[in-house]
Amino acid sequence: IAVIGTIDSSGGAGINQDIRVAALFGYSPQVCVANISLQSSRGVEYIHPLEEDVFEANLRAVLHSNDLRYVKIGALNTVEQIRLLTKYLARTRAYKVILDPVIRASRGKAFLDEAGISELKKLIRQVDYLSPNLPELEMLCGKQARDFREAKELARSYAGELGLSILLKGGH
Repeated sequence: IAVIGTIDSSGGAGINQDIRVAALFGYSPQVCVANISLQSSRGVEYIHPLEEDVFEANLRAVLHSNDLRYVKIGALNTVEQIRLLTKYLARTRAYKVILDPVIRASRGKAFLDEAGISELKKLIRQVDYLSPNLPELEMLCGKQARDFREAKELARSYAGELGLSILLKGGH
């Protein structure tokens, strides 16, 4: 398994958590860092994207592993990162891609602006599984859900439109 995303200084989210979960299932993940974030009890305070050439070199190395079965993508921060991933994932591949879109933290700085969300919608067409929370799903669909039933229907409709599976999460 490969994990792509953000290293979180609090240790409780992002790649840090992905490594813990992968280990619970017996995987030793390969890691591609896109950003370093400063997070505290006040929320996300700072996000530092890695240089594009460093990110791309690491991405290329991780995605060219012969035994890769899954790629899990978390928090991205720049249009360029998303475009690079879209380009690499458009190629023939033998692995499944899971996108856990991180658009805004519940507190603090947003990971993506409107241009980033627009690019993320293009990246979504390259993934097999999407795991947004309800606010993220609503931002991606441009529709609102008033209750649990509408949220499930919104996820079902969006999944059908894109031809992928959605795990709608709680949170926020």
